[in-house]
Amino acid sequence: MDCPNYSKIFLFFFLFQGIVLSQYIKPTPEQMDRSRLLYYEAIEQGASGYWEQAIIKLEEAEAYNSQDRRISLAKKILYDILDGKIDEDTGLDVFKNVVDFTFREGTSEIRFIDRTIANYPDYAIFYLYRGVIHEFLHDTTQTLLDYTTALEKDSDLYYGYYLRGKIYTSLQNFIPALNDFNRAIQLAPDWYANYYERGKLFQILGKPDDSIADYEMAHRLYPPLDKMLIESLKICEGYNNRGLKLIEKKEYQKAMTDFNRAIEWNSIFYEPYMNRGIVFRNMGLYQSAITDFDHVIGLDSSNIKGYLNRALTYKKMGDEKKAEQDLLYTITINPNTKQAYQNLGEIYYQQRQFDKAITAFENVLYTDSTDHWGYYWVALSYDAKRRYPEAIKAYEKFIRIAPEKYYEHKVKMYERAERLKDWLEKKRSKE
Repeated sequence: MDCPNYSKIFLFFFLFQGIVLSQYIKPTPEQMDRSRLLYYEAIEQGASGYWEQAIIKLEEAEAYNSQDRRISLAKKILYDILDGKIDEDTGLDVFKNVVDFTFREGTSEIRFIDRTIANYPDYAIFYLYRGVIHEFLHDTTQTLLDYTTALEKDSDLYYGYYLRGKIYTSLQNFIPALNDFNRAIQLAPDWYANYYERGKLFQILGKPDDSIADYEMAHRLYPPLDKMLIESLKICEGYNNRGLKLIEKKEYQKAMTDFNRAIEWNSIFYEPYMNRGIVFRNMGLYQSAITDFDHVIGLDSSNIKGYLNRALTYKKMGDEKKAEQDLLYTITINPNTKQAYQNLGEIYYQQRQFDKAITAFENVLYTDSTDHWGYYWVALSYDAKRRYPEAIKAYEKFIRIAPEKYYEHKVKMYERAERLKDWLEKKRSKE
């Protein structure tokens, strides 16, 4: 009778779990190397049938790297062999192929795990393994079925909740995903990956406080995670998003703290600089705001928001020349930037350059024909140029489309339009 190649299945999961190590204290490179070597020695002893010696080696490896999931999984398999849950012939085959696959490339095939499950229908981990394989084969339906079956067989199998939670997240089934991560954390509160994945979910759900707390916990449990957090921008985005919510509440000092933390995590992510600059501007700290917007533009010379926000700051400072330069440059990058035209028009209006103001406000309306403020300002500009018919038309358009909360503006525009109509009527009658 042929012996199924179970070890390909085990190895597949060993390698999969090898990317999610966690520990309370960051091991030194030497300690990680020592743990890895002890792990290699352990699986080689397992391949020779020296189960007890393999377990001793794994215990030593775990002392150097306390939560390498390959180690804990290998230990469980070894104990299950000693307890008779897996027969020794299968155990030998498992570890022989684990050794082979550890040092050489290979491919897991679904037929091996199907035969394994047929022989061990109540062994939960096998369903988990098959789910992992189906996940790599992009068979989401079967993946969920296998993870769920694994958890039905063993409700304390936190790997299953973790893996199923990730699948639910990818399918945007957020409530089941959150339930799975919560359960995984309850069962394995010292494993960073649970917190990291739940933090990502909280970020999707727009809960920056919770996402930041989970990212920070994940980082405390596994300090080497800082590289992943920096490269993925996850924790940086978490602080940045929370800062944005604080800006909406006008809690500028707290927002500043979050943007500073975001910058500490990733100094080349432009958004925290942009948003911190906006906070500085709102606080009247204009030169600090300019410095941050300069930095944004230095990171990305075509960043429209950088030029636009710097222009708005110069405008606040009364430096209309520099504001105009930035606004004009913004338009060269994107001719449909409505806010640039709006602010240019306001500058020109204040400078009594009404022809330029009219052109700018007409460009506002060209990019957005429903912009009531565009009609408001172009009406004022036409009025100042004594182009009354155009002014009346624009006033009336503003009155029709402006929201009712601008009722007082609408009344004033109506009164002005009526006075202009009367003046034009009297002029015509005299002619």
